[in-house]
Amino acid sequence: MSGARVSPGTRLAAIVLGGLCLLGSGFLLGRLAYKPEAPGPGYLQQLTEALDLRPDQVAALERVLSEEDRDLDQLLDRNLAPLQQQTDARRSRTEQQVLAVLDPAQRQRYDSLVAAGGR
Repeated sequence: MSGARVSPGTRLAAIVLGGLCLLGSGFLLGRLAYKPEAPGPGYLQQLTEALDLRPDQVAALERVLSEEDRDLDQLLDRNLAPLQQQTDARRSRTEQQVLAVLDPAQRQRYDSLVAAGGR
């Protein structure tokens, strides 16, 4: 370590920025990992074996389950869009609040931190 001191304002900006990044990545990971309890391929196999389904019934159920998956994906996409807008608005408000606390020199360093860390 170089021994350089980090000002409290820079530390606060880094903490806020880190928290916002964690919030965003958590939201993204949650979206990617979320799987509704819709029946998967194993479900159709279970039905086929347990009910002795005919090939035409299997094909019909494949269409039904595929349509359900598509509809649930569309529903999730539609319902998550407002949440993403609210999250973006809250992040923007937090950033404005952080900037209001900082002096001009700290704002420049904060801008550099944001640019280096992405946002």
